[in-house]
Amino acid sequence: PAVHCALGCFLCHIKHDLDGAQDSFSRAVQLAPSDLDPLTSYGLFLEMRADRDSARLLLRRALQVAPMDMEALWNLANFLHRSDGDYAGAERCYRAMLSRNRGDDDALVAYVDLLRQLGLV
Repeated sequence: PAVHCALGCFLCHIKHDLDGAQDSFSRAVQLAPSDLDPLTSYGLFLEMRADRDSARLLLRRALQVAPMDMEALWNLANFLHRSDGDYAGAERCYRAMLSRNRGDDDALVAYVDLLRQLGLV
């Protein structure tokens, strides 16, 4: 799966072959459906391609696989906030991040940004 993930990143970012990248990421997830890296990489790739339903599914699955992983939580929070418009879900993620690490400046800034966007601060 790691080779397919790396190939997907290369095809996407270097060769700009989005169809090839999608095939590589998809294959990585097929080979390792419970591996955090392929789930996250493919989810973020699909977010970039505006396939929000599939991206949401993969990013949520990544968090289920690794519920304590801060990066998985961050990726889901940002997706829900910036791409999906699920502000309640994003708020839950940001709060979970801050409850685990009160000194997480990135999470705090993103959470305050969300609250501003909602007119709450």
